[in-house]
Amino acid sequence: MRGCGYTRDEVLFELGGAITDRMPADGSPWLSLRDSRARWVVRDPDADFWSGIEKRLRGGGSALVWPDHLYWPGSRFDGRRHVYDHAVLLTEIEGGDRLTPLDIDADRHKAYVDSIVIDERSRRAFTRLLDVRPERPVRPPTADDVQEMVVSSVPPLVQ
Repeated sequence: MRGCGYTRDEVLFELGGAITDRMPADGSPWLSLRDSRARWVVRDPDADFWSGIEKRLRGGGSALVWPDHLYWPGSRFDGRRHVYDHAVLLTEIEGGDRLTPLDIDADRHKAYVDSIVIDERSRRAFTRLLDVRPERPVRPPTADDVQEMVVSSVPPLVQ
């Protein structure tokens, strides 16, 4: 969204929809966007999104993926079984052969930033990609909008 010209406040407001634990059959994610659209796009295990992801990253963008940990280097499920337990944010390609993801499973002393080798095997991990279609906000958030955003998310977080 920042790459599409959103200010930091606009990104915060756009992503500040109520938290939900429902994932409809149409692939919409477990979050609510205000004006933009987002959908998880899923490929067969024999296909992947690597070429599109690589194009985004080399163009200065990022990609949110839900990797198949059967192929994710360093995962406790690496080489053992298909597991999709959390999403990671891919932020850059380093030196042509390494990928930088922000990952909750990465070392917290390294700010949850990881580095993995890009090879034929790791490319196969990318079978689930969040496709975000930013739409310009209708208007900037007001104080009442921000209060509503915070209040509406408290009950799901308490549960």
